[in-house]
Amino acid sequence: MAIDNSNYADATIASIRGIVEIKQTEIDRSLEKTIQVVGVGLAPHNPPHPFYASLLLSILATLFFSIITWRCTQRK
Repeated sequence: MAIDNSNYADATIASIRGIVEIKQTEIDRSLEKTIQVVGVGLAPHNPPHPFYASLLLSILATLFFSIITWRCTQRK
C-alpha cells in the first residue's frame, strides 16, 4: 500500500505542477498583451518631420544662450 500512496502523491504533485504552469502561461500571455497595447498606444503613427526637430533645437539653443548672455551682462 505504501507504493500506491507514493504513486498517488507523485500524481497529485505532478497535477499541481501542471496547473501552476498553465496559470503562469496565462499570466505571461496577459502581460504580453498588455505590453503590446501600451506600446502601440505610446508609439507615434508617423514620426515627426526632421524640420520640427531642428526648429525646436534651434529655439531651445537660442533661449539657452540668450539667458546665459543676459546673466553675464547683468553681473558687470
